[in-house]
Amino acid sequence: MRTSLLKRAVLHSVVAGVAAIAVPCMVQQIPSAEGSPRATDQRLADLSLKCRCVTPETSRDRAVSGSIGGHWWTEPGSERALWYVVAGFRDGSGSWVGGDPVAVRGMSGTTLALYPGRSFSGSAFTGLKAPAIPGRYAVWVQMVPVVDLNGAIRSFKSHAARTEKQYHKMVGSVRVR
Repeated sequence: MRTSLLKRAVLHSVVAGVAAIAVPCMVQQIPSAEGSPRATDQRLADLSLKCRCVTPETSRDRAVSGSIGGHWWTEPGSERALWYVVAGFRDGSGSWVGGDPVAVRGMSGTTLALYPGRSFSGSAFTGLKAPAIPGRYAVWVQMVPVVDLNGAIRSFKSHAARTEKQYHKMVGSVRVR
């Protein structure tokens, strides 16, 4: 009996005792030239986090730090792009708040590769400036294919995220006092 790649990945994570985020992906059966089906991965680029930590509390306008670890990959046709993982604050509406987002990782698509991509661990970020208004805020990471880091930061700022999706994951929340 064949087990799908997604089921095996989730089973591996459960067996390994690591809490994984199950993320929807597209696996398509494409007939080969002989007419028999073969499994072909046509997966979209993704960021799967297995380790998330962030400073739980800080004063306003102070920098917080955190780290992430997991797995990421590109999608067909985007191997030549630069891919960044950027961290920043979002408010309850999902809009960017606080200081400028910061880069966590950057890698070329050719190095990153298609599924199954690359694992990474202990990718730290520092200098993420907390919002000036006290409250509870979420720290998010976003995986972005762009030309440079400034483009990745602009993309994070312009995109609102309230729920986790393929490219957007919440690292944790921070209480700003």
